[in-house]
Amino acid sequence: MDEIERILTLLQSEDPRQRDSAFESIPEALPDQITLALIDTLRDENLALRQRSVDTLIEKGSSSIAALIEALRIDDHDIQFNLIKVLGALGDQRATQHLISLIEHAPESLQYEIIEALIQLNDPEAIDTLITTLGHKEPSIRDLAAKGLTYLGNFSLPPLFLALHSPQWLIRSYAARILGQIRNKQAVAPLVDVLPHSDSTFRKEVIGALGMLGDSKAVPALLHTLTQGEQETIKPLIESLAKINDPRSIPAMIEALKAEEWGKHEYIVDQIASMGPQVIDHAIRYSRDTSPRIRIGVAKILGWFQQPEVTTALIMLTRDADQEVRRITAGSLSQHRSEAGIRALVDLLVDATSSISSQAAKSIIQLAPHSRPILIAALRNPNPKIRRRAATLLCRKDVHQGAKTPLKIPRQATPYLMDCLRQDREYTKYLIFLLTHIKGDELAVRIGLIYQRHPQMNRLIQELDELDLWQHLSLLLRDRSHLTSHLDSRESKSIYNSLKEAARNQRKRLKGGYCFRHFARFAPQNNSGIEYMGCRTCTSTIFGIQAPSVHLILDDAMDKKMEVFADCIHVNRIAIKQLVDFEHIHIGSCDHEEIRSLCIEMGNDTDPYRRKAYAAATCSVAASSSLDDEMKNLLAKQFRTVHYQS
Repeated sequence: MDEIERILTLLQSEDPRQRDSAFESIPEALPDQITLALIDTLRDENLALRQRSVDTLIEKGSSSIAALIEALRIDDHDIQFNLIKVLGALGDQRATQHLISLIEHAPESLQYEIIEALIQLNDPEAIDTLITTLGHKEPSIRDLAAKGLTYLGNFSLPPLFLALHSPQWLIRSYAARILGQIRNKQAVAPLVDVLPHSDSTFRKEVIGALGMLGDSKAVPALLHTLTQGEQETIKPLIESLAKINDPRSIPAMIEALKAEEWGKHEYIVDQIASMGPQVIDHAIRYSRDTSPRIRIGVAKILGWFQQPEVTTALIMLTRDADQEVRRITAGSLSQHRSEAGIRALVDLLVDATSSISSQAAKSIIQLAPHSRPILIAALRNPNPKIRRRAATLLCRKDVHQGAKTPLKIPRQATPYLMDCLRQDREYTKYLIFLLTHIKGDELAVRIGLIYQRHPQMNRLIQELDELDLWQHLSLLLRDRSHLTSHLDSRESKSIYNSLKEAARNQRKRLKGGYCFRHFARFAPQNNSGIEYMGCRTCTSTIFGIQAPSVHLILDDAMDKKMEVFADCIHVNRIAIKQLVDFEHIHIGSCDHEEIRSLCIEMGNDTDPYRRKAYAAATCSVAASSSLDDEMKNLLAKQFRTVHYQS
């Protein structure tokens, strides 16, 4: 038995190992007998066998093209399906016409494979067939044919130009789309010729294709179509003109802002703005247009840019007669940090329309901290409504975020802040904070104003829960001589006693307080005779939390600076690298130099509070620490009790 017969026999075997041996023995140049045998296996029920045959034919079948093409005549769906895949993968264009002849009567599943194979063959001879397939009823087959024509590129142009005039709407629409995707500018003139077509769906495809081509030669025709005012084609026309980016189209695009549908209006705005700074002069010119829709659109467009001339135009639009124009303008000014723009927003704070004043407030907050000086200046505005709104905004913390300069409120602003304090309970805490930043030393006068304008001051102080609010109040009382000289004894005593009572309650609550900013225990503090509990380092209560016990941790496994638990706080010594107040120390797996460094720092520490705490502190050592005798002796000298975990 010769080698070919042996391979053929093994291919017919039911034993998978013998078939594997047959496939491994097949020579690079396939003899016709083996080719036919492999083709015959393409109808086998064994999927793995069929796939192995397909792979072998693709790998070694280039010398057997004629036999593979001839086998296409076999009236068996499985064989044809797999042979089409093989012929496409081999890429021999001799198969093109045979595949084309097969497509007309083939079922849809085979038609898809044939189109895919024709794309792989990349043969211009298939162009007419692919164009005809653009009218197929199955969308996936149409899209695949369109993909093939796009791959063929410039070879497809002349047939596609003809296809633009096809009586089938699918074929002409696909032809327009493909011409745009090929991006050859030779297609501009044929596309412009069919732009006036009566089919609106086709016109949209033509408009989109001209936009993809990006040639300014198409602009006159597109502008002419835009002036027809057909609502259905406005969006694709605007998109294509924006892609071409020709300044001649900007005025007509702005005119299109008269579109009745707000969805289209927003879309047009975005497309015009995407054309860049060249639209600014046109937009400013149209800011005086008689159509409110155009002015609204212009306000939105100008919001994309920050040039000085844009700010000037937007300021003018803040005085527009139309409410919506003013509201949109207030939003657009949120991108402009100029003083003039912010002042215009401050003026809008008292607009009669609430949506406009609200938008102005949002923009001012968004512009913080640049808007803060303008708001402070507005506290002296002759309009009392503006003064009040400015004071209210200054009571928001987000207005001060990011500011690099200290807050200084003019003395004349005191009455307006007092008025806000009386009316806005929500902002009471921050209003008092602002009062402590007024220029000049008139603390007692301010105390009197608080008391006179806020009759419920005593009750307010008693109700305070915020740890830092009563502290701001105590700052106002730091010079009691002013207080007694400007207020009568009854007022002075009432306010002062209220603060003392609030401080007494605070001392009870924060006896075990701990400052997580400076890692220090709370201790008794005194401010103008008012005793309270505050951080030993900064005297503040703002960064305080309750901490029954503080554990100092030396362990590489801890990745946070501090962790808070119900009964204790863990402070990461390795991360903070400073001496802290603590009651217990735990040593895990860490560099022994970290332990040595801590012990040396503790030995040199002169803080009397910490030295007393060190004597009472306990120490635990994890089994994973692997301390040597030197480290153990060091810990024994430093701590009263050292517990080694097993």
